[in-house]
Amino acid sequence: MDPVTLVTAAAAGYLIGAISSARIVSRLVAPGQAVEEETVLRLDGTDATMRLGTVSASSVSRQHGSRAGFITYLLDVAKVAVPVAAAWHAWPEWPYYLVVSVAAFVGHVWPVYHRFRGGRGLSAIYGSLLVIDWVGMLVTAIGGML
Repeated sequence: MDPVTLVTAAAAGYLIGAISSARIVSRLVAPGQAVEEETVLRLDGTDATMRLGTVSASSVSRQHGSRAGFITYLLDVAKVAVPVAAAWHAWPEWPYYLVVSVAAFVGHVWPVYHRFRGGRGLSAIYGSLLVIDWVGMLVTAIGGML
């Protein structure tokens, strides 16, 4: 493996993964209103609450509706799937696509552009799995729903 290509793949994956689809969609759907970075969820049937300190498709969905949340999810999947697929096709003999995948996940969860406050990473994982093993992605999603 070429160390320059390895570092370039990691940096590119991180910087692309750090793009916040949730913030972009939120600004397009409701200009002037930022997506909430601190969401409080009330657990059903109890008085307990849970605080989420993430900016994700779920928080966009709660704040701006399910359509905006789903668009955010699709953009998050695409921002990881496209560079992973590009690395896979550019260097089929070396696993640079795995480096891009992990770096994009890290960028999604800890984005440098937003003081390291990002999403939870589920859509980034699905974006990687879509390219690396799409059957495994379907099995994982169906198994999770069951």
